Amino acid sequence: MNPMKIEPNGTHVCATHASQAARAMTMNEVVDYLAECGCKPRCVRCLHLSGRGEIACGEHSPGHGSDSWVLENWAAITPEEADEFERDLGRGPACETCNAMARRAG
Repeated sequence: MNPMKIEPNGTHVCATHASQAARAMTMNEVVDYLAECGCKPRCVRCLHLSGRGEIACGEHSPGHGSDSWVLENWAAITPEEADEFERDLGRGPACETCNAMARRAG
């Protein structure tokens, strides 16, 4: 079972951050996303953004409250930041480390 959901605006979210209007992501959508982006879909609300513009998932960002987290101004990416990213680049934000590992593996 795929825990990812899609909001009406097309944003990928986990079950924790999904609104009532979100629908389950189909396996075909997951496969298409993998083929297009080279990584599995991630919840944009679970991603973090540094003050330098780095994007990382919870696995690859500094520990919340750590010196690196504080000094590099890490914070959860907001829906507005995710929307702006998608408008500017034509794709949703994703963890840079996960994407790099997927490119190397593929």
